Amino acid sequence: MKSMVINTQIKTAISRKGMKQSQLAKKTNRANSTINGYANTEPAPIDAMADIAEAMNDSLLSQDFANMGFGQFPSMNSDVFQDNVLSMEVIHGIEATERKSYKQAALIAVSKNKENLDKEDKEALWNYAMNFLDEIFIELRYVISLLDLLDMSLMQAIKQRRPLWVSKRYLKK
Repeated sequence: MKSMVINTQIKTAISRKGMKQSQLAKKTNRANSTINGYANTEPAPIDAMADIAEAMNDSLLSQDFANMGFGQFPSMNSDVFQDNVLSMEVIHGIEATERKSYKQAALIAVSKNKENLDKEDKEALWNYAMNFLDEIFIELRYVISLLDLLDMSLMQAIKQRRPLWVSKRYLKK
């Protein structure tokens, strides 16, 4: 993975941020023609993608890049649901309730030794894990929506929060 076509993602992020390609070029110390090329299907190297994500300070763009490059969570982009904090709260509640409906069976399964898990136990774990993943997907978008109200990106929030996670030993120093 040396470079990727990011034209759709760049155009969407530029529009979302109300930015011009020339502003992005200046912020990334790249020529206007280079940014224009990326916006018109010229592949962008990974280092350029990182610079663009940082310069745009756009959580959804960063999430899209991480999904394209590493298969991480895609950004939520729905034709049905509104993209706002209230909608995310409603959807999160639905997903949390659905996940909780699988919790009891999953807890019974995780209390067993791995070699004693039967088909039903594995199905219970699968359902719980997949519904948890659904909930995390929505929670991530929910957090991004909240941070947007604070004019803060997910990257900035993580950078600020990292020392706390280290102090709690969630992360190594």
